[in-house]
Amino acid sequence: METEYFHSFRAAQVKHINKSTSGLVEQVIEERQRLEGQIGARFDEVWCVFDIDNFTEENTKEAFALAKRHGVRVAYSKRSFEVWIILHFTTSCGPTHSNKEYTRKLDKIFQEEFGRPYDKASDTLYDDLLPRQSVAIENAKRLFASHSKEDPFHNDPCTAVHLLVTTLMKNK
Repeated sequence: METEYFHSFRAAQVKHINKSTSGLVEQVIEERQRLEGQIGARFDEVWCVFDIDNFTEENTKEAFALAKRHGVRVAYSKRSFEVWIILHFTTSCGPTHSNKEYTRKLDKIFQEEFGRPYDKASDTLYDDLLPRQSVAIENAKRLFASHSKEDPFHNDPCTAVHLLVTTLMKNK
């Protein structure tokens, strides 16, 4: 799960929330306001990480508009976070109609590379991928640049996780 991956950065405060994309952005905004009120601090950056998969185009557009209005940066993946993981090993992963296809692809890759199937909840996922992180960032930059910045719902496959990872690496 993305949560375990991002906990490895240690500089990030990470919470897992199971909501729609716009509901997730709303929750992030509320959480930032709550924390700022409690501790009186301001955050340099606030990010929201989500997949564009099972939610509507309208919900996705609403999430991005809300994030923009409130200064929340978005690290999305279309169709799933596994796009980011796959880009550690290859330059593209092709569109799919099922997240299971990405998982099958990663099972094969992880079996060849690590002698075990892919486990998105693995607490070693970050460490396993770290030697390939710069490759993933470059692959994600190329993929991201090939898509519309105005219409992320139709960018399939795509990921903006590299933007957050790059920021976190600077602060590590």
